[in-house]
Amino acid sequence: MSVLHVDVPKFGSVLITHRCYELINCYCQLDALPEAGGSLVGYLRSDDVWVISRAMPPSSKSKAGRFWLRRDRGDAQKFIEAAFTESAGALNYVGEWHTHPEPTPSPSCKDVKMMSDILKNSQIETSFVFGLILGTTGSMCFWYQTNGERWVTALEVPVYQSV
Repeated sequence: MSVLHVDVPKFGSVLITHRCYELINCYCQLDALPEAGGSLVGYLRSDDVWVISRAMPPSSKSKAGRFWLRRDRGDAQKFIEAAFTESAGALNYVGEWHTHPEPTPSPSCKDVKMMSDILKNSQIETSFVFGLILGTTGSMCFWYQTNGERWVTALEVPVYQSV
């Protein structure tokens, strides 16, 4: 399995599967396309490395424009529950992905607030969330967020290694 690898200070390693990256990359915001996004599911390996293994395709019920996205929560919940059931409880919600209409993406204030709201108001298995943002050139931004901390980095895509 091929992956993107991220080392998060004071947290550890995170791997993003090729399957996950490829799905997200299909929605690159070329021309005047609207933003797209969805949820991420993954698991903690026995060596304490987090793996983001699946990305939800955009829901047809989501609303989006060139610079905004409002996800359909019902379809997101169905995706998360299906991944959990199909994996016999191994896969859990770990974050969100979406696109930005810029070459080098970074989280906006609205993105950070959305993740803060998820941490505060949702029943999730972790005390953190991951975010992935795809830019117009295929570049990707990764961020890790807790209630009190946020760490952001640009990913060099594709930097694959075998797991």
